[in-house]
Amino acid sequence: PADWPQQIMAAHLQDLGEGPGQVCLITEWCRRWQGEGGLESHREMPLGSILLPKPLRQWQWDIAPKGELYKKESLVLDVGWYNLNS
Repeated sequence: PADWPQQIMAAHLQDLGEGPGQVCLITEWCRRWQGEGGLESHREMPLGSILLPKPLRQWQWDIAPKGELYKKESLVLDVGWYNLNS
């Protein structure tokens, strides 16, 4: 089915949240392509419709500077650190 990836991610997050002990999840929640002057040209939400709790900490990761993947664009990830069973 078309929503199979969403089903897999949701089930995985549920299993993590219901398990024993503390669970830390570090994941990207947004991918942004930036062109000249840092202007955003495209945005992708890799988790789709899955909602996570507020991250304990978040940061931007310039994973592919301009020229590495695309000649005129860079790829920046918005990453969060989550405690899933607090």
